[in-house]
Amino acid sequence: MVRDGGAQGSGILSSMVRANCLIEIDDARASVAAGESVTIQPLFRLP
Repeated sequence: MVRDGGAQGSGILSSMVRANCLIEIDDARASVAAGESVTIQPLFRLP
């Protein structure tokens, strides 16, 4: 499950501190619907 990290903006770092992954969204997509599959990039690696 992926959830919004909160407020977004170039000066807002709190959302990045709470994040555990980045979501890849193609430039051609205007939005992503709930339940739709997305590609993620984890911000950590399991040993």
